[in-house]
Amino acid sequence: MLFPALRNQNESGARRTVQQNPGGSSRRLDFSEHFRFGVPELDGAHAELIDILNETRAPDADRQAISDQLHRFSEAYATHCRVEEIFLRSVGYGRLSEHVAKHRALARQIDECCRAFQADPTADRQVIDALCEAFMEHMLYDLQFKSHLDEVRGR
Repeated sequence: MLFPALRNQNESGARRTVQQNPGGSSRRLDFSEHFRFGVPELDGAHAELIDILNETRAPDADRQAISDQLHRFSEAYATHCRVEEIFLRSVGYGRLSEHVAKHRALARQIDECCRAFQADPTADRQVIDALCEAFMEHMLYDLQFKSHLDEVRGR
C-alpha cells in the first residue's frame, strides 16, 4: 500500500464504505447518506468524485481509461476543494486552516498516485486502491465539518 498510515476506521470507529465488486478484484466505493451534508454543491461533488474512482476500478477499464479517469479525478478534486473551502469560510468553520491543509495533503497524494500509475504499469490496482483509501479517509475527516454544520443548523 502506498499510504500505510491509512486505517480501516477513523478515530470514532466509523467504517469506510468500500465493497468488493461482484465481477472481480475491483473495489466499489459507495456514497452513502452518512456522507451527505445537505449542501447540493458539496454532496454532488463528493458523489462525482466517488463515481470517477469507481470508473477507475471497473474490471474492464484499460490503462488509457484509467489514466483519463485519474486526470479527471485530479481536476474535479481541485475544483471541489475551491468550492468547499469557500463554503467553509462562509459558515465560519473554525477549523478551516486545518481543513485546507488536509485538502492540500490529499492533492499531493493524488499527484503521487498519478505519477506512480504512469511510472509502473504493473501497479495499476495498487495505485488505485491507495487513492481510494486516501479519498475515503478524507471523506471520514469531512464528517467533522458535517457535525459543525448540523450544529449551525440547530440539529
